[in-house]
Amino acid sequence: MPRSRSRLDPVALMLGLVLTFTVTRALDSHAQAGLQALTVKAPFIVMDAEGTKPLLQLRDLGNGSVAFTIGGHTDSTGGVQLSVPASGNGTVTVFTKTGKLGAAMGVSGESNVVAVYGLEAQHSAASLSSGPSGGTATVYTNAGESAALIKATSTGAGRFEITRAGQIYVEAGVLPSGVGIVRTGPQIGGSSGGLEIPYAIMGKSGH
Repeated sequence: MPRSRSRLDPVALMLGLVLTFTVTRALDSHAQAGLQALTVKAPFIVMDAEGTKPLLQLRDLGNGSVAFTIGGHTDSTGGVQLSVPASGNGTVTVFTKTGKLGAAMGVSGESNVVAVYGLEAQHSAASLSSGPSGGTATVYTNAGESAALIKATSTGAGRFEITRAGQIYVEAGVLPSGVGIVRTGPQIGGSSGGLEIPYAIMGKSGH
C-alpha cells in the first residue's frame, strides 16, 4: 500500500494544481465581468474604524471648485488638500499637525508656484515661481515682506535684489551692453549727493 500511494502522489498533485488554476481563472474572469464603477455624490467623508476621525473628504466648494482632503484637515489637525478652483488650475496644500500651512504647490495665472510657509506666521517664507522670462526665487521676512530675490530676465541674464520694507538696497545684474553692475541704495541712480563712495560698481567690456 505505501508503494502504491507513492506512485499516485505526483498524479494527484498535478490534478490539484490544474483544478486550482482553473477555479482561480474562472473566479477572476467572473470578477472582471461584474466590475462596475461606484458613483458617490459629493460631499462625502470616509471615517476611521471607530467613526471618530475623518480620513478622506471630498467637498464641492461651489462655483465649480472642488477640494479633496487626506487626513481630515481642520484648524487643529494636519493633512493634505488637493483642490481645483473654477479656473481649472490645480493646487496641492500641505498642513502641519497643528493645522497650519506648511507648503503649497499650484498654478497662479500663467505662473507655476511652490511656496514654503513660516513656522509661526501664516505667509510665505520662501517661494519659487516660473514666468515668461524664466524662474524667480524669493525669500520673505517673518512679517511677509520680500527680503531677497533672484530671477531670470527677458534678456537671458540674471537679476539679484536685497530689499527691506519694499525698498531695494542692493541690486545686481547684467546690463544690455553685456557688463555686470552692482548698485546700492536706498538712493539708486541720480546724483550721489556729494558722497565720495560710488553707489554703483560696473564692469568693463572685454571687447
